[in-house]
Amino acid sequence: MSPTPSAREPLDHAAAHRLIDAFLVDDLLTQDAARLAAHVKGCAACAAEIGGTTRLLALLGSLPTPPPAPDLDERIYAAAIA
Repeated sequence: MSPTPSAREPLDHAAAHRLIDAFLVDDLLTQDAARLAAHVKGCAACAAEIGGTTRLLALLGSLPTPPPAPDLDERIYAAAIA
Protein backbone atom coordinates (compact mmCIF):
# COMPACT_ATOMS: atom_id res chain seq x y z
CA MET A 1 0.00 0.00 0.00
CA SER A 2 1.12 3.55 -0.67
CA PRO A 3 2.28 5.41 2.43
CA THR A 4 1.00 8.83 3.45
CA PRO A 5 3.49 11.54 4.47
CA SER A 6 0.91 13.14 6.79
CA ALA A 7 -2.59 11.75 6.95
CA ARG A 8 -4.00 14.93 8.49
CA GLU A 9 -2.90 17.42 5.85
CA PRO A 10 -4.99 18.02 2.74
CA LEU A 11 -3.41 16.95 -0.50
CA ASP A 12 -1.95 19.45 -2.90
CA HIS A 13 -2.34 18.74 -6.61
CA ALA A 14 1.09 17.14 -7.02
CA ALA A 15 0.56 14.78 -4.07
CA ALA A 16 -2.92 13.86 -5.30
CA HIS A 17 -1.57 13.14 -8.76
CA ARG A 18 0.94 10.69 -7.28
CA LEU A 19 -1.86 8.79 -5.54
CA ILE A 20 -4.15 8.45 -8.56
CA ASP A 21 -2.36 5.42 -10.05
CA ALA A 22 -2.44 3.60 -6.72
CA PHE A 23 -6.13 4.47 -6.36
CA LEU A 24 -6.94 3.07 -9.80
CA VAL A 25 -5.44 -0.32 -8.92
CA ASP A 26 -6.98 -0.33 -5.42
CA ASP A 27 -3.62 0.07 -3.68
CA LEU A 28 -4.29 2.98 -1.33
CA LEU A 29 -4.56 3.03 2.42
CA THR A 30 -8.01 4.06 3.64
CA GLN A 31 -6.85 7.48 4.83
CA ASP A 32 -5.10 8.14 1.50
CA ALA A 33 -8.24 7.22 -0.41
CA ALA A 34 -10.28 9.59 1.75
CA ARG A 35 -7.80 12.42 1.26
CA LEU A 36 -7.72 11.82 -2.49
CA ALA A 37 -11.53 11.79 -2.65
CA ALA A 38 -11.63 15.11 -0.80
CA HIS A 39 -9.10 16.59 -3.22
CA VAL A 40 -10.91 15.29 -6.31
CA LYS A 41 -14.15 16.98 -5.21
CA GLY A 42 -12.47 20.33 -5.78
CA CYS A 43 -10.03 19.49 -8.58
CA ALA A 44 -11.53 19.09 -12.04
CA ALA A 45 -8.20 17.97 -13.53
CA CYS A 46 -7.78 15.06 -11.11
CA ALA A 47 -11.45 14.12 -11.40
CA ALA A 48 -11.11 14.05 -15.20
CA GLU A 49 -7.96 11.93 -15.01
CA ILE A 50 -9.58 9.38 -12.72
CA GLY A 51 -12.77 9.31 -14.79
CA GLY A 52 -10.96 8.93 -18.11
CA THR A 53 -8.62 6.24 -16.87
CA THR A 54 -11.47 4.34 -15.20
CA ARG A 55 -13.39 4.33 -18.49
CA LEU A 56 -10.27 3.21 -20.39
CA LEU A 57 -9.66 0.34 -17.96
CA ALA A 58 -13.29 -0.75 -18.31
CA LEU A 59 -13.02 -0.72 -22.10
CA LEU A 60 -9.77 -2.69 -22.02
CA GLY A 61 -11.35 -5.20 -19.65
CA SER A 62 -14.21 -5.74 -22.08
CA LEU A 63 -11.93 -6.79 -24.93
CA PRO A 64 -11.81 -10.50 -25.73
CA THR A 65 -8.73 -12.38 -24.58
CA PRO A 66 -6.83 -13.67 -27.60
CA PRO A 67 -5.99 -17.36 -27.62
CA PRO A 68 -2.34 -18.23 -26.93
CA ALA A 69 -0.08 -19.10 -29.83
CA PRO A 70 -0.05 -22.83 -30.56
CA ASP A 71 3.69 -23.03 -29.83
CA LEU A 72 3.58 -21.00 -26.62
CA ASP A 73 4.51 -23.91 -24.33
CA GLU A 74 7.47 -24.85 -26.49
CA ARG A 75 8.72 -21.25 -26.55
CA ILE A 76 8.42 -20.97 -22.77
CA TYR A 77 10.31 -24.22 -22.22
CA ALA A 78 13.01 -23.18 -24.70
CA ALA A 79 13.42 -19.80 -23.02
CA ALA A 80 13.55 -21.42 -19.57
CA ILE A 81 16.41 -23.77 -20.45
CA ALA A 82 18.37 -21.22 -22.50
